[in-house]
Amino acid sequence: MGRLSHSAFRAEWEHSLEELKDAGVDMYSENTLYRKYLCKLTAELRSSVMKQVFPLDDVGPPRKPKTWEELAECVEMELDDFISFYGYV
Repeated sequence: MGRLSHSAFRAEWEHSLEELKDAGVDMYSENTLYRKYLCKLTAELRSSVMKQVFPLDDVGPPRKPKTWEELAECVEMELDDFISFYGYV
């Protein structure tokens, strides 16, 4: 993720995936995309997201993310909690 905000990184990530799809490149598996997305997160954010469960489904108990989209959603939830706790953006 480097110095980009998560929202900027996610937008670039999604744009890159669209470019690959439009170019007809064989897409990575869901598991590979999940791992690649996870590796792009800062160590602190990666650790924080991986040790928790999140309410990802409308029904059922909280769980860990399984796809890069769910992972991105969990990162957003974690960042929202951080902002709420510390009171700044």
